Amino acid sequence: MPIKKLVAAATLILIGAFPIELQKRTGSLEGVVVDQWGPVAAASLTARHLIKGVTAHGRSDVHGYYRIDDLPPGNYSIWIEASGHDSMWVMRVQVECGRAAQQNVFIRKQFGGITSLEKPSLPGYAGTPIPSQIGF
Repeated sequence: MPIKKLVAAATLILIGAFPIELQKRTGSLEGVVVDQWGPVAAASLTARHLIKGVTAHGRSDVHGYYRIDDLPPGNYSIWIEASGHDSMWVMRVQVECGRAAQQNVFIRKQFGGITSLEKPSLPGYAGTPIPSQIGF
C-alpha cells in the first residue's frame, strides 16, 4: 500500500475516533421558564456574550422549555421576557464547546401591572426561589 494511502487511512481513523461532541466549536443554553403556576410558554430569551457582545435569541415552548444553539464559548447574560410577567436578568452563564449549559428561570406573573406576591408551589421551587433552585 503506498505511503500516501496509508497516511490518509490513518488520518480518517484518528478523526473518526474523536466523539462528535468534542469536535464542536459551539455550545448551547437550555432550560425551563416557569412562574407560580407552572411552565411559561412563548417567553422570549436573549443571550448576550459578555465579551464579544454577540446576541442570540430563543423562545420557550408550551412546556416552558427553551434551547439556544450554536453559541461561541464564553460567559453570557440572559434577558427573559414574557407577556404578563416581570422580566428577569441572569447575569452570568458559562457556555462550553459541545455542551448545553442548563439555566432554569423563575419569573413572577403580574396581575394588573402588579407582581403577584403568592409563593410558587412547584416541585423544586417551593417558597421564594433561592439562587440554587433557579440555576444560579
